[in-house]
Amino acid sequence: MWIKTIHGKFVFSLQKYQFDARETNYLTETNQLQEGYVSARLQEFCAYYSNRISYEEVALLVERMSGERLLSDQKIGQIVTDTALKISQEIHKNTIATLGKVEERVVKVSSQVDIYNPEAKEILLFDDGIQVKGQKAHRQPIAKPAEEKTNQFPSKLKNSAISTDIVLMQKNTGRFEYIAAPITTDGKELLSLTDIVKAFVRQEYGREVAPLNLVAVTDGARVIRQRLFAVFGATVMAILDWYHLCKKLRELMSMIAANKIEKAQHLKFLLAQLWQGRTAIDARVFKTSGYCKKSR
Repeated sequence: MWIKTIHGKFVFSLQKYQFDARETNYLTETNQLQEGYVSARLQEFCAYYSNRISYEEVALLVERMSGERLLSDQKIGQIVTDTALKISQEIHKNTIATLGKVEERVVKVSSQVDIYNPEAKEILLFDDGIQVKGQKAHRQPIAKPAEEKTNQFPSKLKNSAISTDIVLMQKNTGRFEYIAAPITTDGKELLSLTDIVKAFVRQEYGREVAPLNLVAVTDGARVIRQRLFAVFGATVMAILDWYHLCKKLRELMSMIAANKIEKAQHLKFLLAQLWQGRTAIDARVFKTSGYCKKSR
């Protein structure tokens, strides 16, 4: 048999044995390569880079490092799927165990956090949805095009988008950890993201007595605010991320400004103040800043 590793592949003579009236072999008795003849290090390598580049590019990267075409992009995709299912089962098991402990202390959060105080210690939480293009369950062979007729265009079928909510939360050590809902074999959620975040908060901050200075950075979506309230049982201090803050301000200025020039002048001043955190500027400062001009 061939065993594939990050450094290439090699032939391994696998001999079968009879042991206690059952058929076995060396790899089974030593608990190695139980899920195929691809080493754990090569599987970990493929799963790591599949989060950064496409499966096809990962296959080319493996070939470049080992000198051989060890795995196809389909096989790498299967490795990623199997790894995700394995991690999902562990997350599901740990979450159920954590939430089942009745004696766990309820983690409280501060209703007000002085975000402009550089000495104040804050715990950051980022919550957003990631949307990717849906892929077909099975790859279809590319048929050779028939003779094209004039004034006839093939219809373009669009795959539905897949949305995945992701939470990035700061730990006690200051580092961050990604949190997502575990999935089943058909891609359905085993548990809600709310339960996963709640279990993570209990594990990381369950022994804290004082309320947490938690600050959530989000896009302002209602579903995110509802999820945070369900996790902490209180309103969490939230900051609208810069992209959506600018978008909201542009929408409001489109309704207020008399023309595009006036809109651009006002936006330049307001965005500069917001970037510095100056949310309470006196109207007289705005008038004397040179950005405000009377429309005629």
